[in-house]
Amino acid sequence: MFEFIDGNGSGTIDLQEFYYGVSFLALQTSSVQAIPTETIQTLQLLRSQTAMLREIENVSKRHAAILTSMQRSAEASTKWAL
Repeated sequence: MFEFIDGNGSGTIDLQEFYYGVSFLALQTSSVQAIPTETIQTLQLLRSQTAMLREIENVSKRHAAILTSMQRSAEASTKWAL
């Protein structure tokens, strides 16, 4: 339930997420044509994958910054050695 309401995958629920989540659940129970459970599970899976992809992107950026720094250091030390 928490993961469903946490729309942005931040690990916390702000007021807007709570409002939308509770409203959605209230409409689900009162609606004649409710959204299938599989669809909700798919949305949760997509949110989870989006969060993982963001983390991979952040790690990739950190590694690229480290690599660039190491390359600059190597180039600078090579210049001084000549």
